[in-house]
Amino acid sequence: MILNENQLETAHKIVKLGLQEATKSLEFFTKSKTRLDLGNDFKINKTSEKLDIIQKKEDKIYLLTSTIMGDLKGIAYLLFSEEEVKTIMKSIYPNKEFDTEKYIKKSRDLILEVDNVITASVVTQFANYFDYKTYGGVPQLDIVSRADLEDIIKNGITDNNYVLDFKAQLISESVNVNAEFIWFVDDQFIEGVIKSSMK
Repeated sequence: MILNENQLETAHKIVKLGLQEATKSLEFFTKSKTRLDLGNDFKINKTSEKLDIIQKKEDKIYLLTSTIMGDLKGIAYLLFSEEEVKTIMKSIYPNKEFDTEKYIKKSRDLILEVDNVITASVVTQFANYFDYKTYGGVPQLDIVSRADLEDIIKNGITDNNYVLDFKAQLISESVNVNAEFIWFVDDQFIEGVIKSSMK
């Protein structure tokens, strides 16, 4: 085990606080009370272990990528299915019809902003708890097949030491989708969690 039970609870708490902070900004878009519920299926593994971490089964995945920079380094992936993106779009623009070109632009802009809010909020909590100077880069969006996603994740496993694997349920009056997070991080994450658990 990489972390003991107390240390794993500390990591879970920090991520949960980050998600709670993110909901305050997400409510600006949803115009209603919004929650990001972090489930108990929260895992931290060494990337040297055999990992089967992608939960999404669809063949078309909206993959959002943010680089984590500074004292803590890594890469953060957020995954949505195409249907989940449609659900989010419908909740934000309930009475609007867009032509294909405008819909693509609007949906990309919206999902990028959602990712930016969530990643920045969680990384800020890492910085606060670990006393690190660390921040997230500008996210990018790629729409990929399941096979391409598997290749991207394999590269992340090769280039990093640890992986955080968790899901959060995004809930508002008109949205209920499961956001899937796969975050690759370096040794500084584990060191930060261990120190924070001693406070």
